[in-house]
Amino acid sequence: MPSVTVEPGRRAKSIAAASILLLGAVLVLMWALAAQSILAGKEAALDRTRAEGRNLAIAIEEEARRILDNIAQAGELAAARIAEQHGQFDLYAWAQEAALPWGMIQATFIGGDGKVVSSTLEPHPEPIDLADREHFYVHLDDKFQGLFIGKPVVGRLWRQPIIPITRRVDAKDGSLLGVLVFMIDPNSLTRLHKLIQLRARDVVSLVGLDGVIRARFSGENPEGTRGSGTSVAGGPWPSAIAENPEGSYTRRGIVDGVPRLFNYRRIGAYPMAVTVGLDLDAALAATRADALTMVVTTGVATVLLAAFGFYLIRQNRLRAAHELALEDERRKLRAINGELVQSKERARRQTARNRHSWRI
Repeated sequence: MPSVTVEPGRRAKSIAAASILLLGAVLVLMWALAAQSILAGKEAALDRTRAEGRNLAIAIEEEARRILDNIAQAGELAAARIAEQHGQFDLYAWAQEAALPWGMIQATFIGGDGKVVSSTLEPHPEPIDLADREHFYVHLDDKFQGLFIGKPVVGRLWRQPIIPITRRVDAKDGSLLGVLVFMIDPNSLTRLHKLIQLRARDVVSLVGLDGVIRARFSGENPEGTRGSGTSVAGGPWPSAIAENPEGSYTRRGIVDGVPRLFNYRRIGAYPMAVTVGLDLDAALAATRADALTMVVTTGVATVLLAAFGFYLIRQNRLRAAHELALEDERRKLRAINGELVQSKERARRQTARNRHSWRI
């Protein structure tokens, strides 16, 4: 009998344990699928943004390379004329007869002693000493080849930063005649940034291999001057660009701290790269909204399933308690019936004894 009275309780505990395990497994599976869906959506959004940034970087790199090629070609022609005239070439007269390349503000020839020899701005410029300028002395040891794209500087006649692009000019015997300097408006290195309608926090930057920004374009600053001259060294770029002429990385902007996904691409053989930084918050906005909807939906389903599961467990426990109560009542009735039977038996025996005594 004792085994009968405890059986409903054991069965209820077993059912409750199995129900909890099953409910837990369903909830874990449900949340795992939700997490997988959220991560897949995020990766898809990042892949789309990365592809968009790469396409923009390719287009801007091709444009900037063409512009620098034109400057390099103009530099070749001017350098040949300077060499023919042994460093006494008149840039002012040259500028009158030949149009300067796109975006060029002025051209200056600095002699081997570091002093200005000629300029497109005036026929007889003052012999200002520029020997301490990086874009001059970088060419003195003949180790740097090709165009040098200097850090932005503020010229005497322009309040906005301008970019010096320089090349060494040699005599026929290979000795240094001087350095030819082209001053370029940062806004002229690319025009595509005006056509692609950058969002407020998207940026396009032209960065030297030394990690210093030459020009930085955004929806808020299409002129490219804000942030020019800032160093971005110390991150994953530009340390890897020598081995990987293109790639992508995620980091906060050095200038404004905005998290962006950057795509970079080396501009031909020039010591500069283009980077396209697309706002991560904007790129992931739709994905985050979908993720929030997924989390809320899964959370509501979790609450409903948990409530339903605990309701079933409670009902099972109540049923078990009811069965135990019924079993207890049955036990009491059986005990009462047993006592009644015993009382009847005692009464029968007493009656029999009484009859026996009467007969005697």
